[in-house]
This record gives sequence, structure tokens and C-alpha cells, in this order.
Amino acid sequence: MLSEKVARLSVNEDHPTPNPAPQSSVSTVSDGEVSHSHGSPIVRDVTQEFNQAAKALRIGLVVKDPNFTLYDAVGALEIMDPKMDSGFAMGEESSEDAYDVMKELSPSEVIGIMDQLFCFEMAWHDGFPLTQCLFSSRYLDHILRKDANTFKEAGFHKGASHPKGNDLLHTILRAYCLALIKTCDFVHTKITKERYYEDEDFSGNLYGRNLLSAIDQEEINAFLQEGLELLEHMNIANDLRGALQARLQLRHLIMYGTELENCMSRENTQPWHICLEIIPKIESTHQLGTHVPGAYGKMAQATLAPNMPPRDLVDCSFEEAMTKFAALCRGMEYIYFILNFTTPSNMLNFARYTMSLDPPPSVYVRCILQALIWHDNLVLGSMSYQELIIADLEDTVLPSSNLLNPANQDCEVPYDPRFKIAKAMDRFYNRVVDQYMETFVALCMNRARQRRMLRHLVVEWDVLEPVALQFDEELCVISAPRSDSAWFNALQMWAAAYKLRHMQAIVQMGFELNLYQMDEMAGMYWFVYHLCLLRMMNLEHVISHLKERRDCTMVNSLKKGIEVAIQQQEACFHEVLAVSCLADSLSCLYSFFAHVGLIPAPYRNISYGEGELRFSERVKYFWPIDDPPRPVFEDFLARVALRATPDDNPAVAKVLYMTSTKHQALGILEIAARKSQMAKEAWQDIAKWPAIKAQSRYCDDKRVNNAKNVMKACITANMRIADFKKTLKNIDGSNIKDLKDYLKVDLPIAEAAHHKCWLVPQAVTTDQGEGGR
Repeated sequence: MLSEKVARLSVNEDHPTPNPAPQSSVSTVSDGEVSHSHGSPIVRDVTQEFNQAAKALRIGLVVKDPNFTLYDAVGALEIMDPKMDSGFAMGEESSEDAYDVMKELSPSEVIGIMDQLFCFEMAWHDGFPLTQCLFSSRYLDHILRKDANTFKEAGFHKGASHPKGNDLLHTILRAYCLALIKTCDFVHTKITKERYYEDEDFSGNLYGRNLLSAIDQEEINAFLQEGLELLEHMNIANDLRGALQARLQLRHLIMYGTELENCMSRENTQPWHICLEIIPKIESTHQLGTHVPGAYGKMAQATLAPNMPPRDLVDCSFEEAMTKFAALCRGMEYIYFILNFTTPSNMLNFARYTMSLDPPPSVYVRCILQALIWHDNLVLGSMSYQELIIADLEDTVLPSSNLLNPANQDCEVPYDPRFKIAKAMDRFYNRVVDQYMETFVALCMNRARQRRMLRHLVVEWDVLEPVALQFDEELCVISAPRSDSAWFNALQMWAAAYKLRHMQAIVQMGFELNLYQMDEMAGMYWFVYHLCLLRMMNLEHVISHLKERRDCTMVNSLKKGIEVAIQQQEACFHEVLAVSCLADSLSCLYSFFAHVGLIPAPYRNISYGEGELRFSERVKYFWPIDDPPRPVFEDFLARVALRATPDDNPAVAKVLYMTSTKHQALGILEIAARKSQMAKEAWQDIAKWPAIKAQSRYCDDKRVNNAKNVMKACITANMRIADFKKTLKNIDGSNIKDLKDYLKVDLPIAEAAHHKCWLVPQAVTTDQGEGGR
């Protein structure tokens, strides 16, 4: 019977246990059966019987033990597979067990080990797990596996006392390793306390190990100093001595700069500045190091992450590691300027320009900036969130306003309007604080995560807008007839301004992240243009009200504050206008390409999706938003496909839509050229603004570089448009579809463009086009 055959496929655990013997031996009992004399059960090879029993099963039948789960079955398949079984020791890896961490090391070998550890440290900062970098070191593994709680326990030795001699190993390399581990402890603690995303930014898994958190930093500092003094008296070559000293000094500076108390102080720029001065010496002595075979390997993964497939160690070159470290030092030296700000506009611009650098700042720099901005309910370490929101309102919609008068907080008479205003504004601050501070936190994320966070923030600001309107109405009743909000819903317009700014940033960052396909470019640039128009309407409304208040104010000090707010809002208006001109120009340019057949038609129906559904996917983030309403697909397609709509100006419609195809194409290029020239002139003017006007103190060089890059995109667009107009005029007849025989359009990726948000298409002349000319 089948059940009887299956029942025989078991290990004979009822076999009597023999008496233990002094030495274990293995003897053959029968074919395929082994008996261990030390008392373990008999093991038989049941492969042949198993196959014979399995043949008796009909197709579709399974013999399953309730205690042998699917997880066990899949895990059994991975056993002895070198790609899946991290405990399977391959031949080339087995030599790691024979590596002696107590052996004598030459100065060159110590330098080589230090440099490799430094490369692994930078790889960890770049997001790789510790098992693929630092934890693969045999020296770090010997220190960490002890779970040391005291300084004396943290070493390469096995006993309680430190061996004498071998100072290069037990003093110089040990001091470097201890400082490195302590630095990693500081970095890990700081990053995990802030907002970060493990799958995108940083691997915070310590695999159950303690990074010497119980050991005092001062003990390690003293040991580093002892190592530096010891090097002065060592009988080694001067170049090797200098190389080792530079690496110990660098390790001391990094540990000091990442210490949890120091990293929140504005004086913390000094150690990172000195690190930048030491880097050239480290780079010039790298060739003195010698690679030490066996000092690193993947076998630690079998202990630390046995359930994960083994992975190759990170291959980070020394040059690449030094480049990343130099960027880290410059970022850490730079971000503390934000502590000098008192206005939110400067803070926003500083964070925006800093986080949009190429290459982007490391996760540690972003987390430190995040902590400096908002930590323990304090802004910049000394300001409350109410003070920051008040400063924002004063700079934008309520300058020199009675609603923000600090004296209101001192009034304690319940029926006094000042008391009621103070209580209402406090409730407003508490209602908006989460959305407001989340705006700053979002700027400290990586670019893709920042876009995702802004998508959620847009919806929250939209919910907040009617709430702000209710506060406006309440304040109007309390402070009538002399209320500022009696003329103007200031809080609502303030919330709407942030919402529209985030909506524009979401669409623009899609270009930077290469999210849009060729046939979507015209539509998405038109969407940027559309959102810019809405922002300009918002700003015009605010500016108009502020000018009315200025003209009605008799006190010069109050009038001066209103004038400053007007200038700031006008500067913002001109910048949005410059963005709208370039967005409109590129939208027309891509529409021209679709019009003449050089690129696919906008949102055409394709095999894997209809145009309307694809459009819905692009704007689905704005579905919950009530105002402004999302574009209807038919109107949206008419704009980018150059079809007339009922809202069009008749004169414009006649020029663009009611003429011949060739004249229509030339008309499109004329509009694109005019808008591109307007954008160039606007950005040229913006680049000349002083830092005070642009609200870009301490980051004005980055703002100017950004404006110049946008100018380059404008100039490139002008050149492309001029070439297209010349080629189009040379075509005989009105069949502009022949333009495909002359030109081929390529879409540059964001990284290769002058500016990541402004992707000017490249036109390549075909062989037939060259011959025709």
C-alpha cells in the first residue's frame, strides 16, 4: 500500500542508543545506512524508496505533513545553493576562517585596511547595508562580536588582557577601528531619530549588534591621541608615519563632527572644514597602502543575515569614496548657515537650493538639516513654530497687521477684541502647524520622496483653505470695523499660495525625474503654465490689497513694513512669470513637433492604454482638490493638440486654427520664440537681483547658478526654434509632414540638460535633409 511505503520513509529514531565512546567514529551498517557511535540516530539514504513511492501517486495528489510548512519546503530548496544559502561555504571563501587578526601587520598593510574601511563607510552612507560593507571586515567583526561594554573589552584579542607588542595592530589600527565604530553609532542614532526611508536613503539595520554605544567617546579620543604620540617614536619611514597620522586625525575630526551634541551647534563647521584640508594628504598617500587578502569577506552574512541570500561586497573605489566624503564635508560645513535666518522665505529658498544640488546631499546631511529646522518643537533651535508662522504671514499677506500684534497676547480681558484675536490666531497656528512644518521636512527628503510628500501635502493644504476662510470670517467679525481681513481673506490666500506652489513643484519635478514620455511633454509643460497663471492671479490679488493698505496707512513705520512685503510679493510674481513664459514656449515647441509628425500625438490611444486614462493617471493626485478644478481631458487635449476651444480669442484662433497647416506651424513657432525670448530676459533680470530682494542670503550663488542654467535652456530653445523655422520655410508646398524627412527629434534626459526641469528637445538633421540642403 502507498501509505505503508510512505510510512517507511522516516529516520529510525527508536534505535537503541549505544554507550558513549571516547572517540566518535563512523561505520557502515548497510548500503545507504550510517550509524554514529556517539549516540545520534541512524541515517539512511531513502532517495530510491522515495522515488519509488512517489511513482505510485496519481497526478494531482500531494503527500503533506502538517508540521512541514511551505516556508520549510522553500527553505529546503535553498540549502546548499550558493546563490541562496548564505551558510554554504564556497571553496574560495573558506580561507577566511583561517585569517588571523592577531598577526603582525606592516605600516603599508595598516594603511590599506584603513582606506578600505573608509570606502566601506562611504558606501554605508550611500545606502548599502552594513553586511555588504563595514561588517565584512574581519577586524571590525572581532570587536563587535564581543558586544563590548567597556573600552578594555573592545579589541582584537580574545582574553581579558591586551597582548603586548604589535603596536601597529593593537594601538594604531584598533584606535582607528574604535573611532570608526563610534562614528557609525553617532550617525546611525542621528539618522534614525529623523525622518528617512530605509528602502531609499539609508540602511539602518544593525543585525543585532551594538556599535559601542556604552563606551565613552573621550576614552576613544584619548586612545587616538595615544596612537598619534606612539607614531612619533615608531621606527618607520616618514611618509608612512605621515599617512597614518593623517588618517587618525581625520578619524578624530569625523567622530567629533558627528557627536550628537556637537552636530546641533553652529560651531560644528570647524571640524568639517579641517577635514577638507586633510583630504589632499589622504589622497596623495593612498598608493602607500597594501591590500590585505582575507581581511574582508562575505562569510559574516551567514551569521548576521542567515535568512537573506548572500550578496557581493560593495565595490567602492577610493577615488569615489573621497569624492563622496568631500561632498559630505562641504554639505556639513554649509548647512549651518540656516541657523542665521529669521524669515521663512530665506529658510525655504536655502533648503530648496541646497537639496537640489547635483550630486544631491547625503542622507546624513539632509537629516542634520532636518533637525536644525525642526527638532523638539523648536525651529532653528530657538524659535517656536508660532513665531515662524507669524513671520511668514508678516512677510506675505499681513505685514504690519493688528492681527499679528504681539501686544494682543498680553491682553487678559475676555471681552476685549485683542484677547479674542489672540485666541483665534493661536487656534489657527495650532491647526496649520503640521502642514506648515511638513513643507520644510519635505524639502529635506530625496527628490522622488519629496515629490510624493508634496502630493499628500497638496491635499492637506486644500482641506486647510476653507478652514482658513472660516478664521478670516471670524477675525473679521471680532475686529470690525478696523480689521485688515475685512477687505481681504488673508489667511485663505496664504493657504492657497502654498497649495499652488506645491502643485507646480509636483509637475515640474516630474521632468527632473524623467517621468514623462515624449507625447506627454507638451501637455505637462502646458500644465505648468496653467498653474503659473493661477499663482500669478493669487499674487496679483495679494499685491493689490497690500497697495491699498499702504495707501491708507498714515504711520510711516507701518507703511515701510507693507512696502517690504509688496516688493517681496512682486519679486515672487516676476519669478513665476518667467517660469510661465518658458513653460508656454516649450509646450508650443513640443506641440509643433506633434503637429508636424516628428513625435507621437499627445495622449494618443496606444496598445497598453487609452489617452484619457493615461491623462487621468497623471493628474490623479489632484482629484481630491476642489480649487482649482483639474483640467478636463477634452479641453486639455485641445490646448496641446492646437484645436480651437470656445474660450479662445477669435483673433488668435484665426491665426492658429483657421489657416493652412504650414502657416499654423509657423504661427506656433512664432509664439514659442516670443515666449522663450521673454523668459530669457526675465531670467537674465532675476540673475542680477541682490540676495535681499531674492530672499537668498547664504545661498545666492546657488540661486544665480540656477537662473543662469535656466537662461541657457532659454537660449538653446531660441536656437532650436530658429532652426525649425528656417527648415520649415525651405519646404516646398504646404505638406509639412515632409519635415520628417529632414529632422529627427530626440528628448534629452534631465541629467544631460542645462536645467533638469527644462528639457529642450534636440533636433538631428537626417541624411536626406542634408542632401536636400
